[in-house]
Amino acid sequence: MIKNQRKKGMILSYLNILLGTLINIISVPMFLNYININEYGLYQIMGSLIAYFVILDFGLPATVVYFYSKYSSENNNGQKEIFLSICSKIYIFITFMIFLVGLILYFKLNFIYKNYEIQELNNLKNMYLILLINVIITLPFQIFNAIITAHEKFVFLKSLSIFINVFQAISIFLFINKFPFAITIVTVQTFFNIITSFFRAFYCIKFLKIKISFSHFNKELFLKIVKYSSVIFLNVIVEQFFWRSNFIILSILNNSVSAAAYSIVFQITYNYMILSTAITGVFLPKVIDLVTKKNEKKLSNLFIEVGKLESLILGLVLTGFILFGKEFISIWSLKEPGFENSYIMTLLILIPLSIDLIQGLGQTILQAVNKFYFRVILFLFIDFINIFLSILLIKKYGEIACSAVSGTTLIISNIVLNIYYQKNLKLDIKDFWLKILKNLFFALISFTIGIFINLINANLIIKIMLYFVVYTIIMYVCVIKKNSLFSNNNKKILR
Repeated sequence: MIKNQRKKGMILSYLNILLGTLINIISVPMFLNYININEYGLYQIMGSLIAYFVILDFGLPATVVYFYSKYSSENNNGQKEIFLSICSKIYIFITFMIFLVGLILYFKLNFIYKNYEIQELNNLKNMYLILLINVIITLPFQIFNAIITAHEKFVFLKSLSIFINVFQAISIFLFINKFPFAITIVTVQTFFNIITSFFRAFYCIKFLKIKISFSHFNKELFLKIVKYSSVIFLNVIVEQFFWRSNFIILSILNNSVSAAAYSIVFQITYNYMILSTAITGVFLPKVIDLVTKKNEKKLSNLFIEVGKLESLILGLVLTGFILFGKEFISIWSLKEPGFENSYIMTLLILIPLSIDLIQGLGQTILQAVNKFYFRVILFLFIDFINIFLSILLIKKYGEIACSAVSGTTLIISNIVLNIYYQKNLKLDIKDFWLKILKNLFFALISFTIGIFINLINANLIIKIMLYFVVYTIIMYVCVIKKNSLFSNNNKKILR
């Protein structure tokens, strides 16, 4: 049953990603059609600012999955009950603190964005309030999302996400026709986020029979939770700083148009990262179980096999974007001025990022063996370099400097992580890259054919579909079928 949940979970994850990508492709030109580029830039700025509140869950979702899965593997129901009680109290406390900090920041927006016009500033403040309400209401319900993940009920989780995303997109389209403002988008998104939270809570209570009592407490367990979640929380902070800092720097040192241009880069990068998590996201309970049972060989094999799957999917998207990305961005942004550099900026990040994403399960293993602190320290160092150099170079080279710096620091982090995986986690990195390079060789052959496809005088969608067919056929014949990627033995590993 759980094996089927993982399989269906991955399939539904990619369906959700496909729908989400299509919605994003449609929504950007739609937003730019109804609201001008300045207001769209404000919408993206406020989304980036409020994202820092979202990370103030202090790493609890991943912590819940870790401890809940660990106690389930040990059949320790008593500890699970105490654990959920402690986490619920922590969530309530965090929500209250975010409310206080959020109010203080609201009254500081005038100072932070003092260079903006009065109308722009008012729009920012109104969107900020709605998004703050969104965070305060939905944050305490994150515990139910983590519980469902720990139970590996991926079919419900992903199906709900698909359902909500479709209806949210339809609702935004209907409302923005009548109320063409950025605040309309924010309001609709907030409403659906709240609805999603309540559905998850209902599923846990009704079907998983989860009962959370506030009467339990254990000091030793509380300290374990704080210690583990603190590392996860710090990682989320440094990652948010890495991905959002350039956007914030551009919005403050340049203007909303420059921020809007970088938002295209961020959206493409974000969706690219989601492709990786669609696979690795369903394996955390599995990895925790292998770590608990100290099955190092199977863990290393899982790391390699998941990496091979990742390389096939990410290889298609990366080579496809290199071929068709420039034309795609031009059409996507309705050829609005200000987006000219978005293509090269995106490539400067996507190419080095691909290494990290192919090895995405490495992060999951770090969490499971409780050595995630190494990645946190590494990215904290990378963050400082990224922010310092971006501020230093932005005046002379503009937004391109931000992407170039981010891409370079990603390469550095990838080299360091691979050394750590080999020496400390005992993962077979040499065998990993030998197998991945075979996949990349055939991806390069597909890319070469794609160059000629791109010369065809045809619609962009037709060219993309042709390339998809060529890539799929080559990879099936030369990689999947020949190397038995989905052989019975490997299927067992991935289960």
